[in-house]
Amino acid sequence: DRESQYGPPEDSFATIAKFWQTYLDARPPGPLQPQDTAAMMILLKVARIAVQPEKADSWIDSAGYSACGGAIATSTQTQTQNTI
Repeated sequence: DRESQYGPPEDSFATIAKFWQTYLDARPPGPLQPQDTAAMMILLKVARIAVQPEKADSWIDSAGYSACGGAIATSTQTQTQNTI
């Protein structure tokens, strides 16, 4: 079913890999954090949106990942500031 929506998996995975690699190259060095996972999942949805922009599910999921990632990043930043 996904192949009919987004094309062959290897094509989709190649696009996602490019997006993720760009993200990883741009972020500061160090271990991945939970908010990085949210950002990378957003990029997965962007790869799907590029192929099928009319599919509302990808837009909705992307918004959800954004909200979760923002909440995690803000919570982590607040906790770090409180311990300094």
